[in-house]
Amino acid sequence: MDSQVREQGFTLIETMVAMVIASVVLLAMGLFTLSVLRSDNLAKQQTVATHVAQQALEQWFSTNTAPSQTTTTVVNGTTYQFQSFDTPTPISGVSSNTLTGLGTNTAVRAITVYWRNASGVHKVTVTDMQKM
Repeated sequence: MDSQVREQGFTLIETMVAMVIASVVLLAMGLFTLSVLRSDNLAKQQTVATHVAQQALEQWFSTNTAPSQTTTTVVNGTTYQFQSFDTPTPISGVSSNTLTGLGTNTAVRAITVYWRNASGVHKVTVTDMQKM
């Protein structure tokens, strides 16, 4: 007979190492999930802000009345505030050369929508040019 008996199972150290590794993996997965949820929430807010700005811009062109600088709207508990500007104000990312040659009957209008969430203040700008 064999005088050595093989022990079966795990030692306490092996079990503790496995638990530490599993804990680190679960923590990383939890942090990743939180990051994805925050990004998803911000993307939804950007979509709503863009939609709100587009609606305000369309109303501006149809009524020829700019929204006031204090106009706000609340969607799903988030407050969106408007800032609007018309042609002589420079538009970020649009050079003055781009605007030349449009003619005097062209209106360039932009609406910037600001909102605040847990990660800070965000903004979306929607710009449109239209022959008048």
